[in-house]
Amino acid sequence: MLTGEVKTWKEIYPSSSLKNIQVVFDNKNSSTVRFAVDSICKGKKLSKDLKALNNNQEVIDFVAQNSHAIGVIGVNWLGNRSDTTNLSFRNEIRVMSVSEDDIATKDNSYKPYQAYLFYGDYPLTRSIYILLNDPRNALPWGFASFLTSDKGQRIILKSGLVPATQPVRVVDIKDE
Repeated sequence: MLTGEVKTWKEIYPSSSLKNIQVVFDNKNSSTVRFAVDSICKGKKLSKDLKALNNNQEVIDFVAQNSHAIGVIGVNWLGNRSDTTNLSFRNEIRVMSVSEDDIATKDNSYKPYQAYLFYGDYPLTRSIYILLNDPRNALPWGFASFLTSDKGQRIILKSGLVPATQPVRVVDIKDE
């Protein structure tokens, strides 16, 4: 889809009534686009049919209004803000399970829940590093110290990302 090798939903699901796949990103210069080129497409050029919007909210709105669209954004934009457990996604869109295998099955495909991100089951992840070049141990070091503290890691957890220094627990919820 990203390189243009697959262009229609029928190529993936022969019984689909949807026509062309429309992939949208948050911004043509975003780190998400760079990750797609470098890590998913392994340096191949992205298809000219992809669309770059202006921000993450526009991607969510576009996907909510266009059933043929797939949006590529960071997981911290997907969380249901009214769910204090961080176990559900936004209601206006469907979050896709992703597999690292060539043939995706229910058993090898994962949604971007924090535990699957932490354990490496969800394949579209990237790490964030704090790089410091301040020999005086001043403000940048204090900020880095705060980010890695319990309070800083809780903020990261609440934003839907995976903290580096906090335990993650897996809760299996079954719909009946």
